[in-house]
Amino acid sequence: LLPGKDGVRARLDGREAIVTVDDLLRVSAYEHAYADPHTGIGFGTDPELTFALLAERLGVPVAEVRARAELTRLRFRRDVAPERASPRPATAAELTTGLARRAVLELALHLAKLVDTRGYYKYLVRAVTNEADGSYSWPRHAGATFFLAQAAGITREPAVVAAAQRAAALLRDGVFADCGANRCVALEPVAEVGSSALAILAFAALDESGFDTGYRASVASLARFLRDQQRPDGEFRHFYDRRARAPIDQQVLYYSGEATLALAKAYELNHDPADLAAATRGSARLGRSWEFFGSQYYFGEEHWTCQAAAELALISPEATRDVANPRSALSLCARWHRYTRAIQYGPGETPFDAEGGFGVGPLIPPRVTAAASRAEAAGALIAALRQTAPAHPDLPALEDELKRALAFILRRRLGREVEHLFVSPQDTVGRLPGDDVDWQLRIDYEQHAGSALVRWIALHE
Repeated sequence: LLPGKDGVRARLDGREAIVTVDDLLRVSAYEHAYADPHTGIGFGTDPELTFALLAERLGVPVAEVRARAELTRLRFRRDVAPERASPRPATAAELTTGLARRAVLELALHLAKLVDTRGYYKYLVRAVTNEADGSYSWPRHAGATFFLAQAAGITREPAVVAAAQRAAALLRDGVFADCGANRCVALEPVAEVGSSALAILAFAALDESGFDTGYRASVASLARFLRDQQRPDGEFRHFYDRRARAPIDQQVLYYSGEATLALAKAYELNHDPADLAAATRGSARLGRSWEFFGSQYYFGEEHWTCQAAAELALISPEATRDVANPRSALSLCARWHRYTRAIQYGPGETPFDAEGGFGVGPLIPPRVTAAASRAEAAGALIAALRQTAPAHPDLPALEDELKRALAFILRRRLGREVEHLFVSPQDTVGRLPGDDVDWQLRIDYEQHAGSALVRWIALHE
């Protein structure tokens, strides 16, 4: 079944039952036949859920539907009365700073409502039921707080400011732990570098917004932890065993870029030369890390790499030469964006409203975070190139890529046309799902999208 477009009709012994698109959305049947256990991303419609719905309507056991029913795929179209449609930009040409500012405020208000009095987020909920699944992620807590602090600086909205302060205070006062001679963000025996790195970004953003300058000592402490996790070659050991008081030299996606960006931000806040030196070594390592046979034809996820390299280019005169160095992180970022533009959808390339999104085929709706994280990175790279290489030939293409990605993201927000499916439409309409049919709502979806919009606003204002 084409996700979000197709339903099923079953005929059995003269009876007929239909399962519509809305029925399948309510039970999260799309993209769940096969799923990656690590990312949760899947494809294919769950046959057991579909058979169960049909069996209930036919009044027979599921086994009867599976064995004897004649199944037909049906294509549906959602017709929405104009007064029920949610306004959203149709194309990149309609994107304005005013619209972007409104979107930042609305995304931030949704996140702010999820922060309880202790500072915890309602981390992952199903859009249909508005129920949390009980899981939590400290790196994503810190990342969401980073965006709330950015949004507080732009909007000055009291509810956003208060939520950012509660979530940041929880990191500092409730989740700081001893990691050898340093302090880090951890509750478990093994600390993750990503939690401390993103906490630095959140604290620094609160400081930059002017709402709270009391986090500089915490930033310095976390930066010392990150520096001690760095190997001589610039790579980071991504975990720390608090019981053994020793780093664990293993690497996972994102953390090296996050740590490099965090050290650059720590230098901007506290002006410790050791932070700048560590960030420079980290960036140099990131630029060399993606080298293997065929690496020019395929790339990983480099959005934190791009933001780290761009930040260094803006604060360090030495880094301005990196744009011409083919082994630098900034050069890697430029190559990565050429690759991502090759997989950015144009109008009408898929059955979905995918224009501006990113993907590799017509059968799976493009993910919101893929567009949002690439937009964050594009905004960072544009800012760096404008300062270090204003005649760079990639700048027009980057700006087009960024606007199209942002328009795609804003069209993904859940609208009033599907509010009849939600138990709590007031808490759900306007939020960002994983994609058109993955209606799990996770705090980092708003974070990446909101931070990308913040970068676009900064470029134009």
